[in-house]
Amino acid sequence: MMRWTAPFKRLAQAGVETARTNRLGSRLYTPMIKFRAGSTALGDRSAEELLNQLRSVIGKDSSSSLLQLSNEWFGRADKDRSMQLQAEELSSLMADVGLPLEGKEVQTFFEFFDINKSGSVSYTEFTATLRGEMPQFAASLAFMNQYRGHYPSAMVSSGTDLAIFDKAEAEEWIESLDAVIQHHGPTRTRFMLHELMDEAVRKGVKVSPPITTPMINSIPTSAEPSYPGDLAMERRVSNLVRWNAAVMVSDGNKRAMGVGGHIGTFASICDVWEVGMNHFFRGKAYGGGQGDQIYMQGHASPGAYARAYLEGRLSLERIMNFRQEVGGKGVSSYPHPRLMPDFWENPTVSMGIGPLCAVTQARFFRYLHLRGMADTSASRVWCFIGDGEMDEPESIYAIARAGYERLNNLIMIVNCNYQRLDGPVRGNSKVIQEFEGVFRGAGFDCIKLIWGSEWNKLVDKDPDGRFIEVLERTPDGDCQRYAAKQDGA
Repeated sequence: MMRWTAPFKRLAQAGVETARTNRLGSRLYTPMIKFRAGSTALGDRSAEELLNQLRSVIGKDSSSSLLQLSNEWFGRADKDRSMQLQAEELSSLMADVGLPLEGKEVQTFFEFFDINKSGSVSYTEFTATLRGEMPQFAASLAFMNQYRGHYPSAMVSSGTDLAIFDKAEAEEWIESLDAVIQHHGPTRTRFMLHELMDEAVRKGVKVSPPITTPMINSIPTSAEPSYPGDLAMERRVSNLVRWNAAVMVSDGNKRAMGVGGHIGTFASICDVWEVGMNHFFRGKAYGGGQGDQIYMQGHASPGAYARAYLEGRLSLERIMNFRQEVGGKGVSSYPHPRLMPDFWENPTVSMGIGPLCAVTQARFFRYLHLRGMADTSASRVWCFIGDGEMDEPESIYAIARAGYERLNNLIMIVNCNYQRLDGPVRGNSKVIQEFEGVFRGAGFDCIKLIWGSEWNKLVDKDPDGRFIEVLERTPDGDCQRYAAKQDGA
């Protein structure tokens, strides 16, 4: 056991003070790496020795997690923002954090990080190397590699064990499927199988449909009917409402500091809201019920005020006092009947309350009708939800409960604008596909509206489905980045 002498103690204390100063200051790490007697000389250390010494550097920073350090270090090293590290960048990073590499150690350590031997180190490889081998997960991860329906990948080889009424006929169908895959590829084959299953369901065949469908509009261009209204007039009204909503929030913040408000939410749902107002929502005088109940997405409330102003139901003075309703001359931040009893019927904020209340309302409508207490046969419930709001436990429970109750008088509309209150919705997945799986898994019929007619024309010119395949493979975060740069780089 090594005895600590006074010089060693002073050296160790200096190292601790240096590390503490760097954590509180510029976050540039200059830890002191101590080599034990008998260790390999500088310039000849193996990759394993270098990694152990690097982990000792990481261990000295108790204030940061390994993931946080991985993010910080990779971002610092990736000076050209290529999302790939070269040998020189890795060497420079190691010198910065207190592990200088000498001679051939640069190439040795770089090749150790380059797991797939591509000549560069990705963020995934960088993090995996720092983290090391992960312990075996206690539960089966087969569900993460599903290949059909709800069956895990372990059932891929069980086809011969399934009941087959006519083995020869089944083999012929399988051969036909193989031919389709060979000549048209897996993407077009998937489209064809979805169409067959949908047709089977329409004809009364009880087959479990997949919980997600290809990432395209559910209604193709060829199936779109003629628009029932004056499209030019409705587009002009929609633009006026969207503009007035944005100005209301912007002007309110100029005249009163700290008012806040949200512009992007209504801007992304405006056209859907206007189509609903013009063609779908039923008022109190509608026959066969008590009218529809609408649970508007809370942060889109400026749009309702802007339309009410155009209709003459709200004065200019009131909408110019956005979020300043205490004196009785303004409008509230969010929908709430106690704050504005002459305007709102249903509260929808805090997030998650809207979906939960909407399900309860739909159940109550049905209860009244089935008990003969009121005619609600034509009354429906419309619930507008944000994609960030979909992570709330109340939202998930509401969807599951509605599916369990088979509430066919409930319509839920998810506004996928990839925005949360404090940043973007998670960008490493496809939230539209994700939410479709949640709704379809609960028993809902889902209609996806992802893009307009111009994009549909592009999809129609993609007979092999490669364009859709690329879109499904591109995470939402990259899609946002491409849209923001607008140059396709």
